[in-house]
Amino acid sequence: MVIAYLVSLASVFPNLGYLRPSSGDNFEFEKVRQLLNIGGIFPKDDSTLQLIPGDTILGTTQERNSTVDKPRAYLKHAVIQRSVGTSGKSYPV
Repeated sequence: MVIAYLVSLASVFPNLGYLRPSSGDNFEFEKVRQLLNIGGIFPKDDSTLQLIPGDTILGTTQERNSTVDKPRAYLKHAVIQRSVGTSGKSYPV
């Protein structure tokens, strides 16, 4: 079943075998935070933006006749939550 799933993924993502994990254990969201400050993407108004880290896709490799490598991060998901505050309360929009 796992092999069929991997073959299916490879047909949807033909370069899947060439992906390399991140160089560190933690993903930095500095580039995403920089996007939050670009006025053309997120115009300044009375709302606030918050970066909420999501799931991480981890993967391992194993060469023939060797042990499995420790899991490493390949993809990190995050949500940009926009909220509006009034009367001391915050509401997502």
